[in-house]
Amino acid sequence: MRSTYSISKANDLPDEDVTFYANYHPFDGIQSPLQIWRTHNDRRVTQTFYESCTYNPNLPPDFFSKAGLQHRFEEVGSHADKKKASKGRD
Repeated sequence: MRSTYSISKANDLPDEDVTFYANYHPFDGIQSPLQIWRTHNDRRVTQTFYESCTYNPNLPPDFFSKAGLQHRFEEVGSHADKKKASKGRD
């Protein structure tokens, strides 16, 4: 669990933001949480579930280079392209 506090500008009362980590499982020898949720002033604002986790994957050397990113974009397209394609199916 990780907490942060700040003062709200609206009412000068402290805000509390808390992140909770749960359901730990070992992946690549590291205990990793498969459930994470966040609260703001005791109100749940997000909840995330994971099925698996990989540490230090064998990525190609050019994975983050400009040429590698352009090649990946050519393979999968953009988010806007996917939205257009899905609208065409409706």
